[in-house]
Amino acid sequence: MKNENILYIVRSDLQQIVDLSKEWLPLCEQELGRFPFAFAPRAVAETDSQKKQLIPYVLVKNAKGELLSYRRQGSEKRLAQKYSLGIGGHVNDGDLRATLLQTLLAGACREMKEEIGADVVPSQLKMIGLINEERTDVGHSHTGIVFVYAADATNLKYDDELGSPEWVLPEMFDFEKAELWSSLALNLYLGR
Repeated sequence: MKNENILYIVRSDLQQIVDLSKEWLPLCEQELGRFPFAFAPRAVAETDSQKKQLIPYVLVKNAKGELLSYRRQGSEKRLAQKYSLGIGGHVNDGDLRATLLQTLLAGACREMKEEIGADVVPSQLKMIGLINEERTDVGHSHTGIVFVYAADATNLKYDDELGSPEWVLPEMFDFEKAELWSSLALNLYLGR
């Protein structure tokens, strides 16, 4: 685990703004702007269920409407070997900008460069909503802010943590082998 200060929102504050009984919901910039956020050491946030870490979770699509899918190979053991549609990770205090949206976008752009070698600017990311679940250890302490990025698939360079990257049509994605967040983000993306 990296020793860094990461972005979070207090669970009770989040519950006052969005309905956490829903596992995915559209979210607009105005709603996101109401989130009071702070930073805490990662080791503290990971063990305090009252601190919901806000994670940018980017769905990468190509010109054919396919989404990037891969098998997780990274350090997050709770997700190992599951299929994912999301690129993202913790936002740290080095990503801090004037607003929460700008801060999330800075973190997302950094993660996109690290994980798929894409030089992304914030205006290329479109926020579509929020995913939140309490069924898994990951979900209990994290909330995803979902973005979509239209990529030039020919220029991507995949990090070692992204095993077996491939492009799949959304309706062909295998929910049975997927991490829960990918299933929720796909439902949000498809609006079902």
